[in-house]
Amino acid sequence: MKKKTVSATLLVDLASEVVRRGGLFRFYSRGFSMLPDIGDREQVTVGAVIFSEVKLGDVLLCTTDNAPVLHRVIHKSYRSGESFLLLSSDNGDQIHRVRTADIIGKVVDVKRSKWRMVKQMIGSMRPVSIRPIGLISPIYKSYRSHKSYI
Repeated sequence: MKKKTVSATLLVDLASEVVRRGGLFRFYSRGFSMLPDIGDREQVTVGAVIFSEVKLGDVLLCTTDNAPVLHRVIHKSYRSGESFLLLSSDNGDQIHRVRTADIIGKVVDVKRSKWRMVKQMIGSMRPVSIRPIGLISPIYKSYRSHKSYI
């Protein structure tokens, strides 16, 4: 599939329409605010969500000033007949107040970039210490026992 770069406004319009019709919308993320869960240029899939089913910790695609925002739900509130969410980046430097009408969908899948998967695999490897007890020790002991001193 060919990658195509679109404006933020067009992304919001496309994602809203696809998710509203019950489909899944897939796009590549931009930025580092959601590390370590979602990195820059990773493939994100968004599906439909109902406000009553949104839980703390869910990652949502929403609009703020007609710009797409992909952040985690940290607070859910109902005040004076209006429902809203507080969303935050995983590094905590951005917090957004979002109305229910601004929710596009919920992240249902993230496909990691190949480079990031390699870095995670390397980071999870632990050094292994090898002790040559079985091979060297018997030979050394045998050598020591037969050595004669003059």
